[in-house]
This record gives sequence, C-alpha cells and structure tokens, in this order.
Amino acid sequence: MYKQTLWLVAVIFAGFIPAAICLSMPGFSNPSDSFVKPIAVFEQVDAILADKTLSQEQKKAKIIHFISQPVKNDTTLFMYDLHGKLLSYSHPSPLIGRVLTSHADPIVARAFQELVRSANASTEATVHYHWKEHNARSIVDNVAYIRRIDHWNWVFAASVSKPVQNVSHWFGFTFLAFILILFLSLSGFRYYQRTCR
Repeated sequence: MYKQTLWLVAVIFAGFIPAAICLSMPGFSNPSDSFVKPIAVFEQVDAILADKTLSQEQKKAKIIHFISQPVKNDTTLFMYDLHGKLLSYSHPSPLIGRVLTSHADPIVARAFQELVRSANASTEATVHYHWKEHNARSIVDNVAYIRRIDHWNWVFAASVSKPVQNVSHWFGFTFLAFILILFLSLSGFRYYQRTCR
C-alpha cells in the first residue's frame, strides 16, 4: 500500500511538470515580461529635451521629425497630447491632427481613451490596448510605453505588437505534453497495481 501511494504521488507530480513549464514561460505567466522597452528610442528623445542649444519650438520640431522617420523594427512611434490629439506618427496617417478619443471607430477611440487616461495618471506607464490601422480589417493587440512631457502636455509613445501567437503555441504544446505524461503515468500505475496482486 505504501509503494502504491508513493507511485500515485509520482504520477500526479509528473503530470503537472508541463503546466509548471508553461507558467514559467515569458508572455504566459506575466505578459508584460515578454516585451522589451525600446530604451534607445527614449534615450534619443531625452537627449533632444536636454539639449540647451535648442529652443522649445526647435525641440518640438526635432522630436516630430525623429518620430516621422522610418523605424527598422516593428516599433511604432507616435506623439499625442493630453486631450487625445495625435500630433505625429511614424508613418503617414490620416489620423494625424485629429482628436482620437472621440473617433468614430470604437477601437481607435478606446485605445486613445486608455492612452490619455494612463498619461494623466502617471509620467511613465505601460499601456495595453487594441488597435486597427486605417482601412484595415484586422485588430491587433499592442503594448505602448509612454512618457509624458509635462511642460508641453505632450506624450511620447513607442508601441509594439504583442506576440500572442507564440504564447498560444506554448500553451498548446504544454497541454498535449500534460495529457501524454498523465496517460502514460496512469497506465504505468495500473500495470504496477496488477503486478502487485
């Protein structure tokens, strides 16, 4: 009886190993851990703001120009004010110059309502939101790192898409591994019971 109980404990423990592996994967146990803040981008903005040789208007123009330059990776840069007006975007967009908190598209409106709320609540924040490009049919999950520039009432943001697909693949693999180990372990336990009679 003692050996049978010990075997059952081993079966249960082995079955939960894949679940533990899944929960430890970045992007599953804590989604925000799977994103790396684009520090270099924020450092460039900080350098412009700290440049004492530039006037406030020159700083604004330089940051707007910096945001409008093509980005090599999948990071989207944009600037908005605390009323939800989009001031600059990393590629041409009909949304520039418009207040987006009251946009006709509820996806866009909710995204900027959350971005504005977060900027008003904190100087720096991480914002998770849904987004849809102009005339696009698909909706993507984004995470934006934002920094409020207080003396302008502007907010600088760097946004990346969430790697949802990678997380779902890991979950599917782990679930199948859990079922397989549990099946094999229970089969072994039943065989052990028969041999002990």
